[in-house]
Amino acid sequence: RPVEVDGQKAVFLTTDKGAFHYYARVVSGGSFTGENAFIQHTASGKIYGITPRDTVVIK
Repeated sequence: RPVEVDGQKAVFLTTDKGAFHYYARVVSGGSFTGENAFIQHTASGKIYGITPRDTVVIK
């Protein structure tokens, strides 16, 4: 569960290592930009990983 949701931003906290999976709910078809996802240390602000933006097409 996210600890914060603000518009398209969702914040999750974890102490586990491993893969992260996130999902989107389809409301309507079209072409959309998938925003960057990143892993950031909450205390230092250091970013450990970031994904590129991508285009998502829902038919």
